[in-house]
Amino acid sequence: MESLIIVFLILLLNTELEHKIAEQQKIIEYYQLYSFISLVIFILLGYMIYYYRHQKKNELVAVKGEKSLSVIEEFESIYASIIRFIVTEKHYLDKGIDIAKVGKCCHINKELVNKALNAKANMTLLELVNNHRLEYACTLLLDDSNKTVDAVADESGFKTTRTFLRQFKSKYKMLPSEYRHIENSSD
Repeated sequence: MESLIIVFLILLLNTELEHKIAEQQKIIEYYQLYSFISLVIFILLGYMIYYYRHQKKNELVAVKGEKSLSVIEEFESIYASIIRFIVTEKHYLDKGIDIAKVGKCCHINKELVNKALNAKANMTLLELVNNHRLEYACTLLLDDSNKTVDAVADESGFKTTRTFLRQFKSKYKMLPSEYRHIENSSD
């Protein structure tokens, strides 16, 4: 009888063990299925991200090659506003002119100032201001008042004579005094 009980207990334990093994196998199958689904989702997301980035890159290359009309039209009014403020109203003579002041006075975001100038005239605000200051300085150098270079630099809006001389020589390949002498002797 003892052996019968032992056999019965072994069978009972064996059945319980088989149930536990079956449950563990189901759990393993669920994890395998979950892992497979996760891998498929991950691959799909990766492909979608790659495709999106590739499309954006192609759009940027297309826009970079030829500027779209909407960008040009957008910058047209901004550019006109900047030119009106800097050139027409002669704010290039203001020594304290900067991108923030131009943006504020033209009612545009200061980040758009150089973007619009670059898109329309292929120059920055500083280049625009300095070009007009130098043109104005040339008229002052040639007028009858015979102003000193320091006075011309100051009236042209440059903060220092040194900056004026460096900018002048860079653009005209000569000093202001040489420019005055050459232009006056050709008259």
